[in-house]
Amino acid sequence: MNKKKLFTFSKKNGIDINMVGNMKNKKTINYKFWLEEDKKILFGSGGTLLLAEIEKGGSLSNAAKELNMSYRAAWGRLKKMEDHLKIDLVVKLEGNKKGYSLTDDGRKFLLAYKLAEKKLDKYMISIQKEFFPWLD
Repeated sequence: MNKKKLFTFSKKNGIDINMVGNMKNKKTINYKFWLEEDKKILFGSGGTLLLAEIEKGGSLSNAAKELNMSYRAAWGRLKKMEDHLKIDLVVKLEGNKKGYSLTDDGRKFLLAYKLAEKKLDKYMISIQKEFFPWLD
């Protein structure tokens, strides 16, 4: 049996074409997006995951554990996002004793990113149907 190879397109610094296997596997168009300024990443999927875990657990330490990161790496990523965005994304609750909570700006940013991602998901499905109908 002659297996046909197909491609999946991934949006990351342009179009990256990867082989994905035979026709029996589900084929989809994948992408990744982030906000950047002067080639510096301001906010992306990693930041979204970090903020969501902080909001869920109220703790940077727990968020880091859930994401298999060191506390230092999570804190560094958070501070880098805040520095680049020039806004506070989290606030300490009662000093360091009670953990963290997202600021209003942090919640707005997280929500805006998730809504944009949902809209892009729908758009990518329409792109797939229009340009790659044989993938369904």
